Amino acid sequence: MPLYINTVAQNLDPHVFVIESRSAEDHFEDRMEGRGLCEQLRTSCVPHAYLDVVDIEHLEKALDQVSCSDASYVHFSCHGEPGGFKLTDNTFVSWKEFHDLAWTACDQALAGKVLVFSACLVGEDVGVLLDWHSTFCSQIVAPTRRISWDEGLAAYSTFYFRATNAETSIGQDVELMNDIVGDDAFIQFQGYRAKAYAI
Repeated sequence: MPLYINTVAQNLDPHVFVIESRSAEDHFEDRMEGRGLCEQLRTSCVPHAYLDVVDIEHLEKALDQVSCSDASYVHFSCHGEPGGFKLTDNTFVSWKEFHDLAWTACDQALAGKVLVFSACLVGEDVGVLLDWHSTFCSQIVAPTRRISWDEGLAAYSTFYFRATNAETSIGQDVELMNDIVGDDAFIQFQGYRAKAYAI
């Protein structure tokens, strides 16, 4: 499988990068949240790219591609916990390791972009990325609790529908996500130069 797949047209720069790193069980059960999100984006005619990342080497390659693009949103679909997230090969990537990879090794790959996590519990501590560098990214959206597959599908489909079709702020879109799944499941962090993107 190639690393980079633009599911709209190869000559369009993606507005949304979907980076997915599934667990072994996800592979066995054929669960692909990121691919499902790409189907919604394709239906909405939103240029996007899907990157299947299995280890730290391919995470770095994915961030290099993000760095070279004009994408507004970078969506991470993986398994997480407060201190970071896991890759397919079971490597745990701490926020410090992720920061150093995206900021230093990949030349500030996420600066100016909205970083969206579909990874349980990462919202508890992911804001530290902006504490280290307020321009690490434009904004971060992440869940503060465990979310089910169907909650994620409903929330993120709504988020990208609004972000790509309505003149709303990221904060308003996150409020709507919380209205849908309840319990203030999602949180937003703003970087120094935060702005709401409309596609």
